[in-house]
Amino acid sequence: MVVRIIKVAVVIVIVYFGYTQLVPWIKSVGGGPGEAGSADDGFADGGARRCIDLASRAGSTLGSEMRQYAKPPFDLADWGATVNKVEMKIYEANSDCRCSAPGCSEARRALSEMESLLASFDGMVRGDSAGFTNPADQMQEADRLLEEARYAAGI
Repeated sequence: MVVRIIKVAVVIVIVYFGYTQLVPWIKSVGGGPGEAGSADDGFADGGARRCIDLASRAGSTLGSEMRQYAKPPFDLADWGATVNKVEMKIYEANSDCRCSAPGCSEARRALSEMESLLASFDGMVRGDSAGFTNPADQMQEADRLLEEARYAAGI
């Protein structure tokens, strides 16, 4: 009798797991042939949602790191690691922004602006400030381009 109750309990746990975990997962990956994934998976819009999200994270990282180095003295070794970290965020976003959706092309423009800003700021930190423009203006331009990307993607 106890063995039978344990078997029933195991079946109930398996059915519960299947209903609460497996069914939503199957729906999120597109339940069957010919079905599209969910609108939130980042690919229903041609990949623009994920691209814009990664570009926005790269911009946030760039902005916060620049604020930390806004005033001298600068630890150049630490700054070099910071540049690498920001470059990796920008590279990751660029890798996901290869789609042809309008949102992706605007996000690529924002990423290009961020790369330019990072290069200028890096030059300033290292003592070569020739041709350096106002970082706030460049960051604002990158933010404006990201907003255009969101609008173009309908996000």
